Amino acid sequence: MKQRQDAPVKQRKGAPMKQGQAGRQVDVISMTMSGIWLVFLVYPVSSLLTRPARDQAIGFALMGLFVVGYLAMLRRLGIDMPRSQHRLQVVIFAGLVAIAVASSQVLGSSAMGYVPFLTAAAIWGLWTPVNRWSGLATLVAALLVSLALGVTSDSVNVLLAGVLILVVGWLVTWMVEKGIADEARERRLLVVEERNRIASDVHDLLGHSLTVVNLKLQLIDRLMEANPGRAHEELTETRAIVAEALGNVRRTVSMERSSSLADELEHARGALRDNDVELLVEGSPDAPTGPMAVILGWVLRECVTNVLRHAHASRVRVTISPRRLAVEDDGDGLAGTAHDGNGLRGMHERVAAAGGELTVGHGELGGVKVDVTW
Repeated sequence: MKQRQDAPVKQRKGAPMKQGQAGRQVDVISMTMSGIWLVFLVYPVSSLLTRPARDQAIGFALMGLFVVGYLAMLRRLGIDMPRSQHRLQVVIFAGLVAIAVASSQVLGSSAMGYVPFLTAAAIWGLWTPVNRWSGLATLVAALLVSLALGVTSDSVNVLLAGVLILVVGWLVTWMVEKGIADEARERRLLVVEERNRIASDVHDLLGHSLTVVNLKLQLIDRLMEANPGRAHEELTETRAIVAEALGNVRRTVSMERSSSLADELEHARGALRDNDVELLVEGSPDAPTGPMAVILGWVLRECVTNVLRHAHASRVRVTISPRRLAVEDDGDGLAGTAHDGNGLRGMHERVAAAGGELTVGHGELGGVKVDVTW
């Protein structure tokens, strides 16, 4: 049986990351992206060093505030940030723009050195699509200011750096968004798959058990007057079957249930005997090993359920070998079998998932034959 991801199971190789893991990943990306662009502080720093002491004090104070706000804004990618923090991000970004404008009073055109930081803050610190339009608007505004003050080699370099940040930011945020969306979609698919697995297991368990209980109750009804002692024994066995079915359902839902071929063979023997059906077994139930041995237990249970429900058989033969399981009866044949039922469909899916092949056809005894090979 495949191991599927829901709350209690271990994470598989290749399975999507948990939300906390994804958050840590984007935090690393965010801090890396924010730290890279600190190199562009060289432009305003070099310009401040040539200014008077008063301008240097004001300029470095504003720069310190800018760096603090910049790092605070990029503490986490905006596309991964809770919606409740969006307003705070906008306030911080507006503060960064205000500091850059104020710095121009002491730096002049060298304040253009803040443009790459503003672009990075917009693209990494805001959410889609606001981040892209804000980054583009920042560059357009910087271009207009550069044209008004006069284009220099430094302003061209700064603008090119901003364009590079914008393009890289668009690509990386798109990739991160796509990864987050893919992981969310896979988590949803895994939840659906797990629900289907539990539904299939419960169907197998209850379908078999309720069939046996129904037949036993019919037998008890016939024995009530003719043989009260035997009826009491059958009633005791029926209670035990119901209790076992309830326990199996609980263990299935909690993913703790396992069933071997030998166990199911013993259950089949009792259920068939109670309904006057002869069981012939060829081979050892311990011959198959590994995960397939559990799959074969489910196959045998479903086959016996179908025999008791539909076949009107008097004899069932089970053939077991290390690489094969065959179950056949002498009943009504394929006409009496629910070919498209959940039981047969579930058997096909489980056997295929374990790397085997299941076929249903006419048997040598005249009824249906279910053959599993792997």
